[in-house]
Amino acid sequence: MARIMVVDDEPDIRAILSKILNKRGYEVDLYESAEEAIEKLRSGDRPDLIILDLMMPGMSGIEACRVIKSDPTLKDIPVIILTVMVEPETKEESREAGADAHVDKPINMAKLFRTIESLLQK
Repeated sequence: MARIMVVDDEPDIRAILSKILNKRGYEVDLYESAEEAIEKLRSGDRPDLIILDLMMPGMSGIEACRVIKSDPTLKDIPVIILTVMVEPETKEESREAGADAHVDKPINMAKLFRTIESLLQK
């Protein structure tokens, strides 16, 4: 069973993603801040995939993605950025930070599942 780290400051989003991903057979770890998630990653706890909210207090999802992708021990973990910001510049910034995919909020669950499955098969 694949393990997915969900990092979002909104409790409702974390709860919904956890419930839906669990129903799809994924093990889910929830974090409310990028700093907390990175600390967990650096402790050696490696999920199979990370879903990061773009806009969070403190470290943003893009900043967290840069940290993850610049760490040789973490860079191979696929990262999906979730955001309500759909401007092309935001998506480009996500790609430049090393994000493997970008999914808009409100979340289209079918698209999210297709993206997760595609990234986990790589």
